[in-house]
Amino acid sequence: MSNDDRSPARSQPARYRLVLIALTLFLAVSVCIPFASAACPTSVALSGTPRVGQVLTATVSPSAPSGTNYDFDIYYDSSCIVWRGALQDTTSNTILLGSGTTGYYIHVRAHDMGGCVPLYSSCVGPIAAAYTVTYNANGGSGAVPTDSTYYPTGASVTLLPNGTLYRNGYAFNGWNLTTTRGVPYAAGSTYTMGSSNAVFYANWSRVYSVTYNANGGSGAVPIDSSLYRNGAPVTLLPNGTLYKNGYTFNGWNLTSTTGLPYTAGSTYTMGSSNTVFYANWSLTPATYTVTYHGNGNDGGTAPIDSNLYNSGNTVTVMTEGSLSLTDYHFTGWNTQADGGGIPYAASSTFPMGSSNVDLYAQWARDGPVVTEPPLPSAATVSSEPLRFSSELHTLQSSRSLPTLSRLPLRDMH
Repeated sequence: MSNDDRSPARSQPARYRLVLIALTLFLAVSVCIPFASAACPTSVALSGTPRVGQVLTATVSPSAPSGTNYDFDIYYDSSCIVWRGALQDTTSNTILLGSGTTGYYIHVRAHDMGGCVPLYSSCVGPIAAAYTVTYNANGGSGAVPTDSTYYPTGASVTLLPNGTLYRNGYAFNGWNLTTTRGVPYAAGSTYTMGSSNAVFYANWSRVYSVTYNANGGSGAVPIDSSLYRNGAPVTLLPNGTLYKNGYTFNGWNLTSTTGLPYTAGSTYTMGSSNTVFYANWSLTPATYTVTYHGNGNDGGTAPIDSNLYNSGNTVTVMTEGSLSLTDYHFTGWNTQADGGGIPYAASSTFPMGSSNVDLYAQWARDGPVVTEPPLPSAATVSSEPLRFSSELHTLQSSRSLPTLSRLPLRDMH
């Protein structure tokens, strides 16, 4: 068989292959190309502040076909020219810029979008530095506060309170940038962020207690629940219901027996140890009273002296006030009702003894005024001695004065 006879037979499989390729291209053009041009996203963009601690958001537009997901490759490098391999592959469109991204540039590649062509965002950066603030218990117990914010240099940081952080026998003063010294920053105060992460250490100072001792008294001693630093002023509490029979509360002492007492309400400067204050008691001197009695009065009331007198105190005797007795007048007071005791005139004074004093009103009966007759004048009296009759004149029951009878003068011899 000649070559011309075999030529058509040899070319038939090639024609089939051409038809298959043409059909494949047709399907690709009719299915893939319209899908890509009509539904695939055309861009991806990053938004947000490129600073450590901030979140960038990748947005693809227009959105991918329904039912498809985005995959993002996140690239970091020191410039926007040469990129190293993807550092993160995620389906999330948010990117938290951690502390290790400082100074880098970033872009993302969106891919796996239902067969659409991968897209690259523009370059963002460099990522600015920002720093953290952490808190250290510095010997305390409990939970330290947590600050999750990143602060750029120069930012204002508000110091957090200690929360549940405590240390037995110590008071929390604030925060220090060292473990042992420095002026503490009070909770709520502000700190200007530097160019590195900041650690604040709890500042503790030793504190001391104040307790009160009844020192032989009865009742409840006062309770001071405060804790005081060395040098702090302590205001002494009153004795409250604390008492001691027969004694007077004078204040508080630092010993149970001696020392100048601190009066309630005075201040004491705290030392470097716990302090106990003992009640200071002094024997209460006996007190005595003065009682007035009307002693038969039929009007008014006896005066009342409500004072309590210690032995040796001066007593001023009161007046009769409204006391009265018909046909009698008040003449003073006496320590006995019958007038046989010690008499005291109204407004006089006497020293209190060692017993109570009773004073009784003294009364004198009212009557006519008694006057004596005038003496004879020298002009009417002779040098002859007077002679009186033997007639006696007596005092009548009416208390009238006796009358004197003048006898006639005898003739001179």
